[in-house]
Amino acid sequence: MTKCLGNHAMSLDRALVQRGMTPLDDLPQDLLVPDAYANSPTEFQSLIRCGAIVAMCLKYKLRFTRKHGIVASADEDLLDLVGNPAMEETDQWKIYLGRRIQLRSSDGNGREFLIDLLEDALFYPLRSEFSNCFPERWQTFVKDPSVSPVVWIKVALMMQITVRIQVTPPTQTMISLTLR
Repeated sequence: MTKCLGNHAMSLDRALVQRGMTPLDDLPQDLLVPDAYANSPTEFQSLIRCGAIVAMCLKYKLRFTRKHGIVASADEDLLDLVGNPAMEETDQWKIYLGRRIQLRSSDGNGREFLIDLLEDALFYPLRSEFSNCFPERWQTFVKDPSVSPVVWIKVALMMQITVRIQVTPPTQTMISLTLR
């Protein structure tokens, strides 16, 4: 049984957009890049600086991109525990984790973190699916059904706001607001 320390699915750390306020850890002096990341040591270092640990990187094949942040590939255990019934045995499940991971000291490979996050997103949302407030909702979809193996994506529907201000002479101001 895990202790609930807030809703993991609601954390601003789940946002995919880049944030200047995302705290980054220092890299350990003795950090060795695993063979799985030999061709992408900078990506591995980014994952570690964002809170991942080596065991989690390897177990869930973590990836990091500037556009999507941290992405985990669910293993068979996670698929069996909280996967979608429509998922086939050969399907892959990518879980977009956002920009920051904070593991408990007892979580040696990130499994507890992922289970807590998925439980919050799938089973215990703070609002119902009928709510008009969407920052708490997560979406699961198939990336491209024509490609094999099928890749399922799990991503938070975080509200992104774009504000554009245009000032036109002499004193007219136009503001446009877009919610995505």
